[in-house]
Amino acid sequence: MLRRKGQIMTDLNRICCLVLDEISLKCGFKYYKEEDKIMGYEHSGESDESDKVSNHALVFMATGLFDRWKQPLE
Repeated sequence: MLRRKGQIMTDLNRICCLVLDEISLKCGFKYYKEEDKIMGYEHSGESDESDKVSNHALVFMATGLFDRWKQPLE
């Protein structure tokens, strides 16, 4: 999405910064049948999930400095 939007932006509006933000999550679980997996536990990305329920997440986001846009990054 960011690539598509960037193609129509002016050079000035493409200038952005990387923002890190912590967000609160609703505690809950979701079962993904295709993967046979339950989501909702903490996951640090380095190892398997823990037995603790997720309630916060760290989001990496690009945000425009001269234009009002935001895009979460994976």
